[in-house]
Amino acid sequence: MKTQMVPIQVINLPNLRGEVPILDIGAGGEGLVSRIHDERVVGVDNNILKIREAGIYQNSSQWICGDARFLSIRDHSFSNSTIWFSMAFFREDTTKVRVLQEVYRILRSGGHLSL
Repeated sequence: MKTQMVPIQVINLPNLRGEVPILDIGAGGEGLVSRIHDERVVGVDNNILKIREAGIYQNSSQWICGDARFLSIRDHSFSNSTIWFSMAFFREDTTKVRVLQEVYRILRSGGHLSL
């Protein structure tokens, strides 16, 4: 059987507007958003080990270990939020809905969610 090489794929990630902070839900592990936008990012993850893992990239992001369904963040505090991979790890639809409700509570009017 002959194996076929899969071509390298380049994925252009969005440049989130402005210089304002970005709330990144499920930010641990790879810490992708924090690696791109560095000190602009407030990363949220419910697993401290994943937050520590993201720390190997030595950026200036801020981190919150907590449940994205119930964040202790004031209403309308952020203009940008990202949920790039985390939704796949939320098993129940009710959890997905609750996380989205929480993000929209935190976003300012006209805010941007990159999902």
